[in-house]
Amino acid sequence: MPVPVRQHEHIFLAYAPRREPAGDLTAAHAEDRIERWRWWSPAELAAGHEPLWPPQLPDLLAEVRRAGAPAIPVDLGFVPNGPVVRGGTA
Repeated sequence: MPVPVRQHEHIFLAYAPRREPAGDLTAAHAEDRIERWRWWSPAELAAGHEPLWPPQLPDLLAEVRRAGAPAIPVDLGFVPNGPVVRGGTA
């Protein structure tokens, strides 16, 4: 039986040259329980090759690129877990 999880995400959008982080972040990632990270281009996000949370993240970011940052944070409300269909894949 699925267990509901409540979480708050803060997503930051930045335009900058792609580069690797400086220094050894192994201990910081372990403390924060970060299993892995990577940079995503808008096209990679929209391609749907990996699950994303929230599933509508590519559309939300496209709207920010089109119209600019919202004046207030976006509240997505309840987003159910389940199969995510993006980029023609499930």
